[in-house]
Amino acid sequence: MKTIRTNIFETNSSATHAICITDPETYEDYKAGKYVYGDSGRLISAEELFEKFRDYSYSNWSNYTQWCEEHNRKPMDVAAFSEALRIVATDDWAKKSEETDYVSNWLRDESYQPFNRLGFDEYETFEKRTTIKGTEVVAFGYYGGY
Repeated sequence: MKTIRTNIFETNSSATHAICITDPETYEDYKAGKYVYGDSGRLISAEELFEKFRDYSYSNWSNYTQWCEEHNRKPMDVAAFSEALRIVATDDWAKKSEETDYVSNWLRDESYQPFNRLGFDEYETFEKRTTIKGTEVVAFGYYGGY
């Protein structure tokens, strides 16, 4: 590998690489389905993601309401969405429902990555580290070829 810029890791591949650095508690919450990985390596809370889901559903309201009517469901609120996200993220398929399928498909279509639902991308978790100032962090990310 040829160094072009100092302290920059570059490859000549078509693979994608992303990294997220967070505190251990947030990482555990991510594993529990309280966050998803998206928006350029940023963790997004279930509540913030629900706003994006609601905006998407409203912009496609006729499709979403039609789906709800066909499946005899009322539109999801933040609590139902958060529970569906937890089921998808933890692979708790004993509690699988049509709502979890809908949320799972929406997450895939919008390129959000809950824990354990990674498609062909491979996550790599590094051990917990302590910074020079004594803060514990967890770094994780993914790589995937296109």
